[in-house]
Amino acid sequence: MSIQDILTSDLITYAAYLPGIGAVLLSLYNWYQMRRGAVIKLNQSVNYGLIRDEEKTEAFKFYFPILTYNEGSKAGMITDITVSFKSLTSEKRIDISRRVEMIHEEGTDEEDTSIVGLEPSFPFFVPADEGNVTIFECVDYDHDVIPLNQLLTCKISLQYDRKKKSFIEFPFQLNSEEISLLLQGTMKWLKPAVQVASPGVVTDRDHLKMMLEELNLEDKFEAIIESDGTHFDRTVKYNGTKFVRLDLSELKIAVLPESIKNFELLEYLDLGNNLLTTLPESIGELQNLKEIELRINKGLVALPDSIGQLKNLKFLGLNGGKLSRLPDTIGNLKSLEWLRISSNQFQILPENLKGLKNLVRLDLENNQLENLPDIFDSLQKLTTLNVYKNKIKTVPPSLLHVKKFVQLEFKENSITELPPNLIQDGEHITGLFFNDNNIDILPEGLEKLERLSTISIRNNPLSSLSEPVKTSLQTLKERGCNVYIE
Repeated sequence: MSIQDILTSDLITYAAYLPGIGAVLLSLYNWYQMRRGAVIKLNQSVNYGLIRDEEKTEAFKFYFPILTYNEGSKAGMITDITVSFKSLTSEKRIDISRRVEMIHEEGTDEEDTSIVGLEPSFPFFVPADEGNVTIFECVDYDHDVIPLNQLLTCKISLQYDRKKKSFIEFPFQLNSEEISLLLQGTMKWLKPAVQVASPGVVTDRDHLKMMLEELNLEDKFEAIIESDGTHFDRTVKYNGTKFVRLDLSELKIAVLPESIKNFELLEYLDLGNNLLTTLPESIGELQNLKEIELRINKGLVALPDSIGQLKNLKFLGLNGGKLSRLPDTIGNLKSLEWLRISSNQFQILPENLKGLKNLVRLDLENNQLENLPDIFDSLQKLTTLNVYKNKIKTVPPSLLHVKKFVQLEFKENSITELPPNLIQDGEHITGLFFNDNNIDILPEGLEKLERLSTISIRNNPLSSLSEPVKTSLQTLKERGCNVYIE
């Protein structure tokens, strides 16, 4: 017998056993299926119902159809289902209030949906080898669990036969436009719209979380990171998903990270009442910044040169620090309308402040200034100048060339005389306030200031007034001007 004949004979013999082997394997599989009982698996929900509460307008009722299928050989008893939503940092569970059934009733004009509660909510059964759709009602007050316009992960967890568990996760996003037209008491069925982000995209919330972790402050902002950030302890506002307003005040921050540059759409930044000594150079990259508040950083001694790059900055608040100088680039802030540097240690001011062409208000009170630079010819929009509690000796003549500036307030300084060009250039002046100075003589011709309504020069070492000066003051009183000399 040839080798080929032997092999052929053996193959025929083995083939005769194949049906028996298959039958044994099938029997083992069936035995395994019988032993394992119910195997209930979840499927992704394809839609959800939404109702704005009839009585509480900021309360929303969600109706989640939970899709399950029992792959086992026995009926399974579902003992609990939870629905939660995860963001980058935490997971919030939405409470299930009841299990419901939707009943559609065909009317003459439209199809109505009524909701019937099913008691008890748990347990309930899923027959062997069958599917089941179970609808659960959940209530969310003011989007405490499901914030608007935020990409989340919906997690549905199922417990059956007391100890066995199953769960599924899928992307979920509730968009504001989906509920904007939702009337009270009416139901709308929606799909869980998802914003698909490109791989590697990092959001402002991610940046905030990373920065706060670096500063050990993430617990202060948990509510904001998890929300759309409009009604929480820390003020945050968004343009889409980008921060435009950020409040980091009163957090004992000693060093602001360079990563602040990542908030590219930021318009308002509050860093007040911290422990800062300066700002990072990267602050200059925030080209959309309109306001920076740095009040009461008692150790603030310097600003970076990059501050001059903030071409859209309108307000810079620096009061309550230890600043004695401003960077040379400060004059580049062409949009600046309000500069507040009161309660610092300034002895002189830079000439390049004349570059602030749109400056409306300048607060300099409670410093150590002895003179003001004669720069005001360039600041024609200035209306308010606060300089009390300094050591200023003279009023720069150019200040009277600013026609919108109508009140000279130089209380608590070291002024020895009213501006020499007051009568000549002060026809627009409505108020003179020079209390607590060193003025010993008043000029003649004050009655020529036709718009003057108040003159207050109390607590000055005035010598006896000449007759022409007495006549000027009497004329002012007769036309209704308030005169305070004593």
